[in-house]
Amino acid sequence: MSADECRPVEVDGEVVSVRGSEPMDAEDRKMFGGVVRAAKARRAAEQAAHDAEVWEKGYVAAVLDEGYSRVDVSCHYSGRVNPYLAAAESPATAGGDS
Repeated sequence: MSADECRPVEVDGEVVSVRGSEPMDAEDRKMFGGVVRAAKARRAAEQAAHDAEVWEKGYVAAVLDEGYSRVDVSCHYSGRVNPYLAAAESPATAGGDS
């Protein structure tokens, strides 16, 4: 297999294509699996934070469209719960190393 070809590597039951890698031994696969899991966790945290931000902006825009002023938005917003905020700030995704 040439250096430009992809090799399939299984990580947690999912096949990941690795381009130009030498054959991996058990230790290499374990380290590669950690990198893949960390990347997936980071992507999930970023998506949750993005979803929370989009919900906030959308909610404020909807309130303003109803004729409320920006000053009224905080009063109208009280008691509303952003369903995405908890996922964006969960202990599993917060505070990780970048």
